[in-house]
Amino acid sequence: MCDMTPKTLGRVAMLAKGLSVVLVVHFQGKASSIYKQLRQCVSESGDLKMAELCQNYPESIDFHLKRRLDMVVDAVKAAAMATLFILAGCNAIQSTTTLSERYRVCAKLPLSTSYRSAPPGPDFDLGTLRAEGLVVDVFIGGHPRFSHQVINKGVGATDGFKMLGRERSDEQDKVLFAYERGDEEGPIYVMFMAPNLDSVEPILRTEDMLVGCK
Repeated sequence: MCDMTPKTLGRVAMLAKGLSVVLVVHFQGKASSIYKQLRQCVSESGDLKMAELCQNYPESIDFHLKRRLDMVVDAVKAAAMATLFILAGCNAIQSTTTLSERYRVCAKLPLSTSYRSAPPGPDFDLGTLRAEGLVVDVFIGGHPRFSHQVINKGVGATDGFKMLGRERSDEQDKVLFAYERGDEEGPIYVMFMAPNLDSVEPILRTEDMLVGCK
Protein backbone atom coordinates (compact mmCIF):
# COMPACT_ATOMS: atom_id res chain seq x y z
CA MET A 1 0.00 0.00 0.00
CA CYS A 2 2.91 2.34 0.65
CA ASP A 3 3.73 2.17 -3.06
CA MET A 4 0.84 4.58 -3.53
CA THR A 5 1.54 8.27 -3.31
CA PRO A 6 0.14 10.28 -0.37
CA LYS A 7 -2.27 11.92 -2.83
CA THR A 8 -3.64 8.52 -3.87
CA LEU A 9 -3.91 7.40 -0.25
CA GLY A 10 -5.76 10.62 0.50
CA ARG A 11 -8.30 9.80 -2.20
CA VAL A 12 -8.72 6.32 -0.73
CA ALA A 13 -9.30 7.86 2.69
CA MET A 14 -11.93 10.23 1.27
CA LEU A 15 -13.69 7.31 -0.43
CA ALA A 16 -13.65 5.31 2.80
CA LYS A 17 -15.07 8.29 4.67
CA GLY A 18 -17.83 8.70 2.10
CA LEU A 19 -18.80 5.04 2.31
CA SER A 20 -18.80 5.22 6.11
CA VAL A 21 -21.18 8.18 6.05
CA VAL A 22 -23.52 6.32 3.69
CA LEU A 23 -23.50 3.29 6.02
CA VAL A 24 -24.24 5.43 9.07
CA VAL A 25 -27.13 7.23 7.35
CA HIS A 26 -28.51 3.92 6.09
CA PHE A 27 -28.31 2.33 9.55
CA GLN A 28 -29.89 5.35 11.23
CA GLY A 29 -32.75 5.37 8.73
CA LYS A 30 -33.33 1.65 9.10
CA ALA A 31 -33.23 1.83 12.89
CA SER A 32 -35.70 4.71 12.90
CA SER A 33 -38.02 2.79 10.58
CA ILE A 34 -37.90 -0.34 12.76
CA TYR A 35 -38.55 1.72 15.87
CA LYS A 36 -41.60 3.40 14.29
CA GLN A 37 -42.95 0.04 13.14
CA LEU A 38 -42.50 -1.39 16.63
CA ARG A 39 -44.33 1.52 18.26
CA GLN A 40 -47.15 1.22 15.73
CA CYS A 41 -47.38 -2.51 16.32
CA VAL A 42 -47.57 -2.02 20.09
CA SER A 43 -50.23 0.66 19.82
CA GLU A 44 -52.40 -1.59 17.62
CA SER A 45 -51.80 -4.79 19.57
CA GLY A 46 -54.82 -6.52 21.04
CA ASP A 47 -52.69 -8.29 23.62
CA LEU A 48 -52.89 -5.90 26.55
CA LYS A 49 -50.17 -7.70 28.48
CA MET A 50 -47.74 -7.51 25.53
CA ALA A 51 -48.71 -3.91 24.84
CA GLU A 52 -48.07 -2.91 28.44
CA LEU A 53 -44.73 -4.74 28.44
CA CYS A 54 -43.50 -3.02 25.29
CA GLN A 55 -44.85 0.39 26.25
CA ASN A 56 -42.96 0.23 29.52
CA TYR A 57 -39.60 0.07 27.68
CA PRO A 58 -39.67 2.47 24.71
CA GLU A 59 -36.69 4.33 26.18
CA SER A 60 -34.79 1.05 26.52
CA ILE A 61 -35.45 0.19 22.87
CA ASP A 62 -34.33 3.66 21.83
CA PHE A 63 -31.21 3.28 24.00
CA HIS A 64 -30.20 0.05 22.26
CA LEU A 65 -30.75 1.56 18.83
CA LYS A 66 -28.57 4.53 19.74
CA ARG A 67 -25.96 2.20 21.22
CA ARG A 68 -25.73 0.30 17.94
CA LEU A 69 -25.42 3.56 16.06
CA ASP A 70 -22.62 4.63 18.41
CA MET A 71 -20.85 1.34 17.66
CA VAL A 72 -20.96 2.15 13.94
CA VAL A 73 -19.62 5.65 14.59
CA ASP A 74 -16.79 4.22 16.71
CA ALA A 75 -15.94 1.79 13.89
CA VAL A 76 -15.82 4.70 11.43
CA LYS A 77 -13.49 6.63 13.76
CA ALA A 78 -11.25 3.58 14.10
CA ALA A 79 -11.09 3.21 10.32
CA ALA A 80 -10.20 6.90 9.98
CA MET A 81 -7.41 6.55 12.55
CA ALA A 82 -6.07 3.48 10.75
CA THR A 83 -5.99 5.46 7.51
CA LEU A 84 -4.05 8.25 9.24
CA PHE A 85 -1.53 5.72 10.56
CA ILE A 86 -1.12 4.31 7.04
CA LEU A 87 -0.54 7.80 5.67
CA ALA A 88 1.92 8.57 8.44
CA GLY A 89 3.76 5.31 7.85
CA CYS A 90 4.02 5.92 4.13
CA ASN A 91 5.46 9.35 4.82
CA ALA A 92 7.91 8.08 7.43
CA ILE A 93 11.47 9.26 7.11
CA GLN A 94 13.74 6.75 5.44
CA SER A 95 17.49 6.28 5.67
CA THR A 96 19.53 9.34 4.79
CA THR A 97 19.89 9.80 1.04
CA THR A 98 23.08 11.23 -0.46
CA LEU A 99 22.37 14.15 -2.78
CA SER A 100 26.00 15.04 -3.42
CA GLU A 101 29.17 13.22 -2.42
CA ARG A 102 31.35 16.07 -3.64
CA TYR A 103 29.67 18.62 -1.39
CA ARG A 104 28.72 16.11 1.33
CA VAL A 105 25.01 16.94 1.21
CA CYS A 106 22.43 14.40 2.37
CA ALA A 107 18.66 14.51 2.88
CA LYS A 108 16.10 12.76 5.03
CA LEU A 109 13.24 12.02 2.66
CA PRO A 110 9.84 10.29 2.98
CA LEU A 111 9.56 6.72 1.73
CA SER A 112 7.18 7.91 -0.98
CA THR A 113 9.97 9.94 -2.66
CA SER A 114 13.03 9.00 -4.70
CA TYR A 115 16.22 10.78 -5.73
CA ARG A 116 18.54 10.25 -8.69
CA SER A 117 21.80 12.02 -9.41
CA ALA A 118 22.39 13.57 -12.83
CA PRO A 119 25.67 14.31 -14.64
CA PRO A 120 27.44 17.06 -12.66
CA GLY A 121 28.72 20.41 -13.86
CA PRO A 122 32.22 21.84 -13.36
CA ASP A 123 31.41 23.38 -9.97
CA PHE A 124 27.96 22.04 -9.14
CA ASP A 125 26.05 18.76 -8.83
CA LEU A 126 22.60 18.02 -10.19
CA GLY A 127 19.83 15.57 -9.44
CA THR A 128 16.09 14.97 -9.61
CA LEU A 129 13.73 14.44 -6.73
CA ARG A 130 10.43 12.66 -7.40
CA ALA A 131 7.80 13.61 -4.84
CA GLU A 132 4.04 14.13 -4.83
CA GLY A 133 3.88 13.19 -8.51
CA LEU A 134 6.37 15.92 -9.46
CA VAL A 135 9.90 15.85 -10.82
CA VAL A 136 11.93 18.45 -8.93
CA ASP A 137 15.33 19.52 -10.24
CA VAL A 138 18.03 19.85 -7.58
CA PHE A 139 21.13 22.08 -7.84
CA ILE A 140 23.99 21.77 -5.35
CA GLY A 141 26.96 24.12 -5.47
CA GLY A 142 28.11 27.66 -4.93
CA HIS A 143 26.45 29.78 -7.63
CA PRO A 144 22.68 29.18 -7.84
CA ARG A 145 20.48 31.26 -10.16
CA PHE A 146 18.70 33.08 -7.34
CA SER A 147 18.33 36.65 -6.14
CA HIS A 148 21.70 37.95 -4.92
CA GLN A 149 20.02 39.55 -1.92
CA VAL A 150 18.86 36.10 -0.80
CA ILE A 151 22.11 34.34 -1.72
CA ASN A 152 24.05 36.75 0.49
CA LYS A 153 22.12 35.47 3.51
CA GLY A 154 23.92 32.15 3.13
CA VAL A 155 26.94 33.34 5.10
CA GLY A 156 24.75 33.46 8.20
CA ALA A 157 23.64 29.82 7.98
CA THR A 158 26.33 28.45 10.27
CA ASP A 159 24.22 26.03 12.33
CA GLY A 160 23.20 23.70 9.52
CA PHE A 161 21.21 24.01 6.34
CA LYS A 162 18.77 26.91 6.44
CA MET A 163 15.97 27.72 4.03
CA LEU A 164 16.79 31.19 2.71
CA GLY A 165 13.70 31.80 0.64
CA ARG A 166 11.40 30.96 -2.23
CA GLU A 167 11.02 32.87 -5.48
CA ARG A 168 9.89 32.43 -9.07
CA SER A 169 12.21 33.02 -11.99
CA ASP A 170 12.97 31.36 -15.33
CA GLU A 171 9.33 30.11 -15.22
CA GLN A 172 10.24 27.96 -12.21
CA ASP A 173 9.41 27.96 -8.53
CA LYS A 174 12.68 27.86 -6.59
CA VAL A 175 13.50 27.18 -2.95
CA LEU A 176 17.05 27.88 -1.77
CA PHE A 177 18.96 26.43 1.19
CA ALA A 178 22.47 27.25 2.38
CA TYR A 179 25.02 26.01 4.89
CA GLU A 180 28.18 27.92 5.78
CA ARG A 181 30.56 25.23 7.00
CA GLY A 182 33.69 27.32 6.74
CA ASP A 183 34.79 25.77 3.45
CA GLU A 184 37.19 27.76 1.33
CA GLU A 185 34.66 28.12 -1.50
CA GLY A 186 32.07 29.63 0.83
CA PRO A 187 28.53 28.48 1.67
CA ILE A 188 27.07 25.37 0.05
CA TYR A 189 23.75 26.06 -1.66
CA VAL A 190 21.00 23.59 -2.46
CA MET A 191 18.22 24.76 -4.77
CA PHE A 192 15.01 22.90 -5.60
CA MET A 193 13.21 23.86 -8.83
CA ALA A 194 9.90 22.89 -10.48
CA PRO A 195 7.09 24.68 -12.34
CA ASN A 196 5.12 24.61 -9.08
CA LEU A 197 6.52 23.59 -5.69
CA ASP A 198 3.34 24.01 -3.63
CA SER A 199 2.72 20.28 -3.16
CA VAL A 200 6.32 19.48 -2.13
CA GLU A 201 7.02 22.54 0.01
CA PRO A 202 5.82 20.73 3.20
CA ILE A 203 8.53 18.13 2.56
CA LEU A 204 11.15 20.83 1.97
CA ARG A 205 10.15 22.55 5.19
CA THR A 206 10.60 19.39 7.29
CA GLU A 207 13.00 20.11 10.12
CA ASP A 208 16.56 18.93 9.34
CA MET A 209 15.50 17.70 5.91
CA LEU A 210 18.95 18.63 4.61
CA VAL A 211 22.01 17.54 6.59
CA GLY A 212 25.73 17.19 6.09
CA CYS A 213 26.74 13.65 5.15
CA LYS A 214 28.78 11.88 7.82
